[in-house]
Amino acid sequence: MKVRIAVVQPRIKAGDEASNLRNAKKVLLGIRGKADIVLFPEQFLTGPVGKKTGTLKSEKEYIDDLAPLAKAAKTDIAFGLIVNGNGTALNRAYYIDRNGKVLGRYTKSNLWHSETDQVKKGKSINVFRTRFGMVSLVICWDIMDDVLFRRIAKRKAEIILCPALWWKGSSSPGIKRDREFSRKFVDAMCLSKAYGNNAVIAFSNAAGILRFDGFSDASIGNSQVAVPFAGYVARINGSRQGVAIASVDMGILKEAAGYFG
Repeated sequence: MKVRIAVVQPRIKAGDEASNLRNAKKVLLGIRGKADIVLFPEQFLTGPVGKKTGTLKSEKEYIDDLAPLAKAAKTDIAFGLIVNGNGTALNRAYYIDRNGKVLGRYTKSNLWHSETDQVKKGKSINVFRTRFGMVSLVICWDIMDDVLFRRIAKRKAEIILCPALWWKGSSSPGIKRDREFSRKFVDAMCLSKAYGNNAVIAFSNAAGILRFDGFSDASIGNSQVAVPFAGYVARINGSRQGVAIASVDMGILKEAAGYFG
């Protein structure tokens, strides 16, 4: 079976949910019929919110906005959101099928330093069945957590989707030694996780400059799809806005399992 996976790399306007939602709708309708799963970045509707979590909507309110887009585009979609969970901010990822049904949800567990006093840490993994096989969700810095990925692999996930919001300043010590450190790091993590867990890894990041609350930094971009044996089968080099679509022959995972054991 072949699965067409699209990674979207959009410009995200912090605090402008209406604009970000319109952009998502435009992207989805523009690639309708060309992708089976479309992945958007972490926090792609709100952008970064920092400690300003008081205005966040509930999960239901966001899903009510997004489920109709999946139905209109006739495709499965996955994405990251910051949601209000009974007064607590949660950094979550969701998977909605083409019928508008939520098949998977996951709360980020490997928080970045600045998030630890902003959102509640998750504890559970989520591996769920789709018409394309078993799928799991992780978020951004989770890509570093080998234990998390081993737990997911034990549940036989074939596709692992990683929405991210990763900018250059987050990696400033490494950039002092190598200006391309962040991009090389993400490339290495995606491909190593594909091989190490015998899974398709899709990573979606924001494009351009991220601005909020007086803060400004450039996204590293580098949205991609990585597959055992095949390597990077789709990628957006750099931080330009765009969409990359990979047609993945899922039979390659069986071949890889037979070779690597």
